Amino acid sequence: MPADGPLKRRTKIAVVIGTLEVGGAELDIVRNFPQLNRDEFDVIVLAYERAGILAPELQRQGIRVIAGDLGTPAVSKSWLMRRIRTVAYLSRVVPWIGHALRAEQVDIAHFFLPNSYGYGMLACMLMRSKVRRVMSRLSLNFYSDTNAMLAWLERSVLHARVDIAIGNSRPILGELAEEGVDPAKLRLLHNGIDPAPFERHSGDRKKAREEIGIAQDTYVILAVGNLHTYKGHADLIEACALAAEQMPTGWRLLIAGRDQEGNRATLDALAAACGVAANVSFLGERDDVPLLLSAADVFAHPSHHEGLPNSIIEAMSASLPVIGTSVGGIPEAVLALSAGVGSDEETGWLVPPKDPDAIGAALVEASKEVDRRIQMGERARERAVAEFSLERSIEAYERIFRELQT
Repeated sequence: MPADGPLKRRTKIAVVIGTLEVGGAELDIVRNFPQLNRDEFDVIVLAYERAGILAPELQRQGIRVIAGDLGTPAVSKSWLMRRIRTVAYLSRVVPWIGHALRAEQVDIAHFFLPNSYGYGMLACMLMRSKVRRVMSRLSLNFYSDTNAMLAWLERSVLHARVDIAIGNSRPILGELAEEGVDPAKLRLLHNGIDPAPFERHSGDRKKAREEIGIAQDTYVILAVGNLHTYKGHADLIEACALAAEQMPTGWRLLIAGRDQEGNRATLDALAAACGVAANVSFLGERDDVPLLLSAADVFAHPSHHEGLPNSIIEAMSASLPVIGTSVGGIPEAVLALSAGVGSDEETGWLVPPKDPDAIGAALVEASKEVDRRIQMGERARERAVAEFSLERSIEAYERIFRELQT
């Protein structure tokens, strides 16, 4: 039977990122992009460093991952050698991205994370590409303190040439506007997750604690996040030490996340020095976060700076109250009395960053006010489903990509 007319070509989108190792941006890609309308969008991923552990999952869902296997610039203590190696790396990665965009006949290039934005935009500019350009920033611009060249490049060159700049929280959009991005190009897109895997059912808590080996009456604090210094794990350990005598005997702090820059050893030593080593367990990188959430009483996220952490939304989806710092997009997710909401709205506690005393006080409250924390957790689940669903974020991505094709 003859077709009614020529088939419309799908919009070709290239997601550009260093690697698909486990991280907030990478998980955002895995959760959202396979769910885009396949009749309308054709998605590939360009991973210039290496494929990464999440690549097979994307490929299983029908998204092609093209790996450059270029690694990262070699590290050197010498300022001059660092610059030479950075230039040498640029001379490899920028042409690779440019060639891939051209060979794949890409319509929209979407850059995740700062380095990808820098390399990818330079590739588009040097090849004089008509590819439409989108960038996503998922954290506050703390990297400008250590990467002055990239910060200058963004403000002086890249921001004027990007078509859409996405932030996952309002403070990030504010920073981008201050850096010179045209406000008309800014889009707010909160992280979205599927809450179903994190839903707690009757008996889940008991089963989870049995599997982990924790007594049913233990007060359990959970933190999930790679052990970057800025994640504030040291503050959390100090807070637990300060609050230890006021919390139930035998309390436990579980910290899940892979080591970064040797911080695991530093945190181990801190826990020992604070006298709480027996109460603190480092679980390493885990693929059973829903199980850990089921075992917990409260979720702690003491970051010094953030965008909008997926881990907080996951904890809320698991009906856990959250103790979070009042930085970045965290107050957009966690509603607390300290931020002026009513007691019938609160979903957790907001505390200042780098403040173990305040974190400790919240931990004590959560341990003593059981009914209140359970009610907070129930409201947190309702809020996560209503405001941070995967459906909402997928619709937002599709809306942005359609806008660029008009």
